[in-house]
Amino acid sequence: MCIRDRSMTASNLSQRKAEAEAFKAKGNDLFQSGNSIKAFEQYSQAIDLDSTNFIYYGNRAAAALKLNRNQEALSDCEHALRLSTDASNAHRTKFFYRKASSLVGLNRSQDALQALDNGLALDNAHPQLLALKQKLQQAPGANKSGKKKIVIEEVDSSKDAVVEEAAPVKKSGKKKIVIEEVDSSKEAVVEEAAPVKKSGKKKIVIEEVDSSKDAVVEEAAPVKKSGKKKIVIEEVDSSKEAGPKSRVPAKSRVPASVFKLVAPRTGYEFERKLQSLKSPAAVCEYLDLLKCDAIPKLLSQDFSVEILLKICEGLTEGSLSAGPKAKLELLRALANVNRFDIILDFLSKSEISTVRNTFNTLTETEGVVEVMQLYGL
Repeated sequence: MCIRDRSMTASNLSQRKAEAEAFKAKGNDLFQSGNSIKAFEQYSQAIDLDSTNFIYYGNRAAAALKLNRNQEALSDCEHALRLSTDASNAHRTKFFYRKASSLVGLNRSQDALQALDNGLALDNAHPQLLALKQKLQQAPGANKSGKKKIVIEEVDSSKDAVVEEAAPVKKSGKKKIVIEEVDSSKEAVVEEAAPVKKSGKKKIVIEEVDSSKDAVVEEAAPVKKSGKKKIVIEEVDSSKEAGPKSRVPAKSRVPASVFKLVAPRTGYEFERKLQSLKSPAAVCEYLDLLKCDAIPKLLSQDFSVEILLKICEGLTEGSLSAGPKAKLELLRALANVNRFDIILDFLSKSEISTVRNTFNTLTETEGVVEVMQLYGL
């Protein structure tokens, strides 16, 4: 390569880096203004131009966390940590904190604690790392390892035994072994011969059949060789039957406004209903159905910036039936939700202002200063 060619290559590289920096700067402005989607796109443009800059990955991880795109945030944090081996501790501890935050969002608390410990090895007084670690250690079930239990139950189907939602097998001479995988971190309980309607479980059904009797095993072709045994392993996702039994087809659904508001059973149900409510009065009417002591558990997996802001906007302009004190207790309960510290950390200036406006309506309420401190106000 001649000197001129090398000079042009260096010039092009320098131009690409300058353009990448411009995209990063624009992304920072958008992120600070609360537009995390556009900020994520700008950081992606910067990475396309210069994939060696760990700052771009770290910034995009922050935007991904704001959007609850935890898997993408985790990937970007790992990229940032790989590229920043020679960077300052200030940068790397920030990446470990964001990595831990993404792992919390993915329900991987033990991995999150490991990431926090890695960060604290660089700075054992880092306030964000310490606060998140304390939060995780104090969370309900924190002492459980999160390992899975395998429960093996052998059922003699000749007695028409029924095991959890599996259809009874009435053919004699068969044995059915049900292996059920249970997440013990959620304290799941397996009851013998009783239907279980909890979603998300998987059953592995192993049937042992004597094919010499021309037995047929659920959707499997008959085996005609005498004296041999065939084991069929069938995996059944019981979550398909765990939902509501009566689902209205999308084309014939009745508008939600026709139905009376009912207390939510899951965080997902709460979020969907909350976001569909258009007026502060409707939001407050829905919030009246909540019990404050149940809020941390209800929102443990589904709490988001959008939920916090929707609640605050409703409380600012509307009123709860029990008055201002009930508003304050609801805000206190939200501060006890598992991901509260992470969400608070990524609020933009305008979003912080929205939260502050809610507290401005409660200045005469006893205990307001204490709760405001939980929100960093």
